[in-house]
Amino acid sequence: MKKFDSAKMVFILLGMMTFASASGAIGSTLAWYAYSTRALVSYSGTSVSETAMLQIGICSDVEIAGMPSNISTVRYLNDDNYYYFSDSGKGLTYDVIAKYLEVKGYAIDMLEPLTSGSYVAGNNQDNFSLKESPNETVRGNEILGTKDNYVKIPFVFRIGSDTPNTYIDGKELWLSKAIARASSSTDGEVYKAIRVFVDRDSRNYDSDFILNPSASAKGQTRVAGLLNKTRDEYFDYDSAGEILYGEYDPAALNLISNSGYSGASTVYDVNGVGKTEPSTFVAKHYPDTKYYSYSDFAANENLFKHAEYESISSIAPARDEYDYLTNVDENNPTSVCKTRADDNHLARVALTIYLEGWDFSVIDKEISHSFDLGLTFEMSRL
Repeated sequence: MKKFDSAKMVFILLGMMTFASASGAIGSTLAWYAYSTRALVSYSGTSVSETAMLQIGICSDVEIAGMPSNISTVRYLNDDNYYYFSDSGKGLTYDVIAKYLEVKGYAIDMLEPLTSGSYVAGNNQDNFSLKESPNETVRGNEILGTKDNYVKIPFVFRIGSDTPNTYIDGKELWLSKAIARASSSTDGEVYKAIRVFVDRDSRNYDSDFILNPSASAKGQTRVAGLLNKTRDEYFDYDSAGEILYGEYDPAALNLISNSGYSGASTVYDVNGVGKTEPSTFVAKHYPDTKYYSYSDFAANENLFKHAEYESISSIAPARDEYDYLTNVDENNPTSVCKTRADDNHLARVALTIYLEGWDFSVIDKEISHSFDLGLTFEMSRL
């Protein structure tokens, strides 16, 4: 068999931008606030190598009309789905993906910050769901988000061989590169809130994971804390004291002070943002109100729930000098999909792309800032 170089398929999201929606006004807010603020998102695709016989496509349970002429529609016996493939070595462009998202009711050109809530890396997909921001009535991460506020794309791949119309089975693909960045030097850091939930085929893998494209190592996002949702100077509070939002052990409520705040009118970084500029996560304690302190939060991190995530470095394949790729730990593979003979020689992985509202970068000053996201799929050379 001919030895192809490793094949890479790059899926790029361009021109992503947060802005105040029509329901708000100048100065309206981002993420965990009363006004709906969204992020524009667009897509394009290309391939690094056009020599490898790798095809990327979308699986849809409904027919999608008006696909471009360079997209092949494929049907299989005993399978009611429609498959839309690009040419070998080519990516999927915005118009192809947008048509699918529109038909399925997902976000097309806007994302609204949501949260995964608590998530343990390695858990099965059944434990993953996106939720809306907490509020004064529902203070936990409990309200299910609607799919018009995020993107979910069921990717499929197939790998051609030297023989026409035949495909190679048992080949794995990895997410080998992810880049999240501000679109320009004047844009901010909201790109750090981008998360990608990697929903792997359960016939090949026992678990799924969240990827943080901007992280340099695996980590976690705390999905609880104090918030200034009322958009005044102070952390939200009620008659019992400051309000703890999100998910936490009930013992965390005992961290509140025994007496009301009587200090100076000073901004406090209780959540551990690392900044003292007022925002959703940084505010003042209201006078005579029971309050929480940074030192108690930091010393009792185990009382708060977290969403664990992987980074590209933690899921990257091992690569030898000949460009052959393998899992670092074959007992815990980090490849995202594998072609199967009993599935029409296809490999499947669904990516859910969303803005994590508990990320500290989702704050007011990020409104109108742009960011880009690029993902590279790669298989070992043949």
